[in-house]
Amino acid sequence: MKREDITEFIIECLSHPEDANRQTQLSEWLAASPDNQETYTRIRQLWNTAADIPGQPFPAHNVWEELEEHIRTNTPRQHPSPPVWTTARKCRVAAAILLPALLAVYFWQQYIGAQEWEFIRAHANIIDSVHLPDGSKVYLKPGTGISFNSDMRTRRVVRLMKGEAFFVVAKDEHRKFIVEGQNTTIRVLGTSFNLYTADTATIISVKEGSIRVNGLSKDQSIVLQSNEEVYVPFQGEQLNKRNIMGDTPGNWTRQSFHFDDQPLCEVIRQLSAYYHVRITITDNILLDKRVTVHFRKESLAEMLNILAEMLNAKVTTGHGISYELSPQSP
Repeated sequence: MKREDITEFIIECLSHPEDANRQTQLSEWLAASPDNQETYTRIRQLWNTAADIPGQPFPAHNVWEELEEHIRTNTPRQHPSPPVWTTARKCRVAAAILLPALLAVYFWQQYIGAQEWEFIRAHANIIDSVHLPDGSKVYLKPGTGISFNSDMRTRRVVRLMKGEAFFVVAKDEHRKFIVEGQNTTIRVLGTSFNLYTADTATIISVKEGSIRVNGLSKDQSIVLQSNEEVYVPFQGEQLNKRNIMGDTPGNWTRQSFHFDDQPLCEVIRQLSAYYHVRITITDNILLDKRVTVHFRKESLAEMLNILAEMLNAKVTTGHGISYELSPQSP
């Protein structure tokens, strides 16, 4: 698509969060390229900023009339004739009025709009952690990537388009910490919470403190407290918070897995999803085997070797991105 078409497409999606077809197209477009995600984030920032600007036009003609009347009213009696408002004089007054606004725009372009961004992605089978310039810490699930402004003295902004991350935010009463996802914006001062974004929805869970979550539309806003979470679909439905249904937010950062009498196929499914790798089982008998095992901080290869030893099987590795579990030869 051309740049103009892309901008129009994104604005249409932001204007109609309830349109399921548009939101599906948006999700597919975002998943196609990191550049698409960056473009969407920039346009959505402008969209959110524009929502806070008064929509009424500047009444230039009325302002000039009121200004002239004010001058006449406050002119000393020894100068009864009203001043002549030439074009040049009007321009000088207009310049005096507009100068602060122009300086504000210049400041935004120089110190905010032009900030450098850093991008970090966790490797395919490793949990990574990032220390941000403001003292906050972010844990990334394998394959998850974030970008953040390298200078956080004025703004603290992190962007996550897809994946899962756990945030431990450094407290700062003067600077909000903002996390931007595909269909949400999260604002906090200091807390810890988990953000999971997939192709169809976003799930946000709070461990400590409180956060405000905004959806794509203006009326989508909710405050979450400790042990609460919200499910945010891309179809633009109303935000509804609930008590946390799964593990405590951030438990996965300890890299622990607990399987009690679980079928091997379910164990493999969870490990595959967690590490973003392909794990196959070549024998149907192995698939139906049930296991009880607890893992804590073992690597994926170590966990698979433990499973293989329990089941009298062997593990074959394909360049670290695929694994095969098969019975031992007699």
